[in-house]
Amino acid sequence: FSQVIKLFGDAQLNQPFHQIFVAKVNEGVIGYVAFSLKFLKSASGISGYIIARLAVSAQHQKQGVGSQLVRTGIDVLPKKGADVLQVYGDPAYYRRFGFSEKTCSVFMPPYPLAYPFGRTGMMLTETSLPDTPIQLDLSPHYPNQVYGDETLTNHSTITGQSLVNH
Repeated sequence: FSQVIKLFGDAQLNQPFHQIFVAKVNEGVIGYVAFSLKFLKSASGISGYIIARLAVSAQHQKQGVGSQLVRTGIDVLPKKGADVLQVYGDPAYYRRFGFSEKTCSVFMPPYPLAYPFGRTGMMLTETSLPDTPIQLDLSPHYPNQVYGDETLTNHSTITGQSLVNH
């Protein structure tokens, strides 16, 4: 693929609610990743994002496109003030980037998860994990915000104009 570009950022607050990046070949989009801001009920000062969606077209999978999109977020999000990045997806896939179950165990989801073993995270800064759990909260600006698919993975495949979860 030829490039990863920033598609969208919402600057209504200090930190954008969403950071979305796309991978392109020529003028065609072959993949994208969306990071959504997480809201923490804590005075810890820790802030973070969750990978809300990662998708790569079927013909471009296994070529490093998804990895480059995730790495772009790992590089960019600390510059936006994020301390932690989490995902509710396939732990085997995300461990290659440094995600672990331990990091996620400190951040409590706002509702029960069908597959709690699918939650992993990584610290993006030198900020230490807190000693006590931190409760995640739904965004006051986006009350229907999704913290990850209720399926085990949030990988998707671009097929034409539609997305298919697998």
